[in-house]
Amino acid sequence: ESFLYIHADTVLNGALLQSGRIWRGSHSSAGQIGQLVAGWMAERPIHLAQGASGTGIASDYNMRSRKFREIGINEIIQFSRHGDQLAIRVIRDGAHVLGSVLSPVVNLIDPERVVVGGLLTTIGDLWWNAFREALTQQSMPALKQVQILRSQIDEYAGMIGAGLLVHESVAIGK
Repeated sequence: ESFLYIHADTVLNGALLQSGRIWRGSHSSAGQIGQLVAGWMAERPIHLAQGASGTGIASDYNMRSRKFREIGINEIIQFSRHGDQLAIRVIRDGAHVLGSVLSPVVNLIDPERVVVGGLLTTIGDLWWNAFREALTQQSMPALKQVQILRSQIDEYAGMIGAGLLVHESVAIGK
């Protein structure tokens, strides 16, 4: 009946589906999870995308490393698979931030499932374990039963979503 979809890639997006329909909000901007506040630096908010998206993780890695060129998220993923401790740390930190910030959202909307897709989910246990632990750590006891699943349609998610939006708008127009 209901689920929260999180697209964890170079950018962060999401969607809430209720009774088989996407809930867009009053101004069609629901699901913009990258804009959630993940912390503060002085008086400026740090948005979730800055620390938990692929771009944010890459930015963190580049700021902390002493490399002479900008490293992208795909290379950082490869570095982590070869034991690069900084790559492992920034990926784990990004997943933890994402789960921590989304935990109260899950408590608020109480979905049956949280489905997560995108590039970051392909990293494996390094990312998933940190994300799940942070997401469930502050969940209300009843919400410990929310299923957390990896999307099975990542490659086609954009096309499927666009098709559903067209179908929905045609159905409403009739």
